[in-house]
Amino acid sequence: MHTDDPVLDLMDRFTAALNSHDLDATMALVTDDIVFESTSPPPDGTRYEGRDAVRKIWAEVLAATPQARFSVEEQFSDGSGRAVVRWRYDWANGHVRGVDIVRVSRANRHNGDPRSQRGARWRCWLAEWRW
Repeated sequence: MHTDDPVLDLMDRFTAALNSHDLDATMALVTDDIVFESTSPPPDGTRYEGRDAVRKIWAEVLAATPQARFSVEEQFSDGSGRAVVRWRYDWANGHVRGVDIVRVSRANRHNGDPRSQRGARWRCWLAEWRW
């Protein structure tokens, strides 16, 4: 964990929740106005807006790939509440790489303490999913 950077701590918690396939824990880390942009289907992909729409598509992805696991290959934050995460997603018979661009919402800081950030507005540009 990145105890010196609350944004990267949030990214680590998000990755751990996804890897445990705990959709409730994953969704607890995002804001109501979450945006998820997938490149599938090509060429322009699909944009999912709002907690319900994103929860539905992520539930489908996790159900379709029960052995799946995300590995963070590189991540950084710029100190202003933004992060970039380059990852690899492995499942039974393949893998894909992608990049997430994340903006942590200041509205989710509790009592003004930046270490208590608990939500993020996700803008994700993903490589095409292949099942």
